[in-house]
Amino acid sequence: MDLLINSHHHGDHTAGNAVLGADADHILAHANVPILQRRSAEKNNSVEAQKFADVTFEETWEESVGDENIKLSYFGPGHTSGDAIIHFQEANVVHMGDLVFNHRPAYIDLAAGASTRNWISILERAYKEFTDDTVFIYGHGNPTHGILGTRDDLLASADYFTALRKAVSDGIRDGKTTDEIAAKGLEGFDSFKVNGSADGIAGNLKTVFEEVTQTVE
Repeated sequence: MDLLINSHHHGDHTAGNAVLGADADHILAHANVPILQRRSAEKNNSVEAQKFADVTFEETWEESVGDENIKLSYFGPGHTSGDAIIHFQEANVVHMGDLVFNHRPAYIDLAAGASTRNWISILERAYKEFTDDTVFIYGHGNPTHGILGTRDDLLASADYFTALRKAVSDGIRDGKTTDEIAAKGLEGFDSFKVNGSADGIAGNLKTVFEEVTQTVE
């Protein structure tokens, strides 16, 4: 293996570094990833178990690896402040990491710099940049919608975040509490319920409430 790529810093995407990294010449990630990974590991007293990216980039990275040309792009904060979009250009396969929780509630990591406003822009930009022939791999799916998908799934996720932000904005305007906003839920997003449960959507509404009430926008 020449290169191990981390899409972002979360443990379910970097815990393999210590094992797979031993066979890789380099570990590649956005510049914020090792910083966030170390910060998280320090909180969990697990720094010794970590292996960190030794090659990083700020906006784009592109190189040929074997017969494949790989391009990584960073479009700003979304799920975290270090999410890479990974395009295997010859195969026309794009790994979105956790920028797409395919038809399921997302983990919005505010402590790591998440921004639902910019997350929407990232998804819309990716939709324009790639084509209907592109095969997409997502960080998480649900029992109905798996981790492989199409370009339209990007807009479905963007619409979901847009609806979250509108529901929170409307609720704040009407003097609702975070619990009242969460209890109301979202209409038209049944495909985002996991096993029929709306608990994840309610949790996302609470997180977005926290985001917009603590951030000057």
